Amino acid sequence: MSMTASELDTWLKDNARDQLRTFNKTITITATVWTQGTGADSGTSTSATSPNWNLASAASSVFTGDLDAGIGSQLIADADDVAASIVNTVLSAVEAIEGSIGNVSWNAQVCHSSCHTNCHTSRGRR
Repeated sequence: MSMTASELDTWLKDNARDQLRTFNKTITITATVWTQGTGADSGTSTSATSPNWNLASAASSVFTGDLDAGIGSQLIADADDVAASIVNTVLSAVEAIEGSIGNVSWNAQVCHSSCHTNCHTSRGRR
């Protein structure tokens, strides 16, 4: 298959983008705490969240400039040019993934059963 430098650049960016779009990671973060109550009210309570990160809408432009300058029309690409293009593309993918992952916070506030008995009865919250 023969390509111009422009065609090869487009091919690299589009194929790398298609692979990057498969990134989809969900993690579950769980906090289990001891609840101090009286007698049967003592125990544990758990709160959890499951954030998701994905790059389903990643653009080809993520990989702009990743094709090594030694690869082009009327040029003979050597192994270093190919390796540099691969390294550049992998680095761009890693940076895109790292950039998509952010801090996670959630309200893990828990109550023990005596709290529900005393605070959430028909008398209303105290």
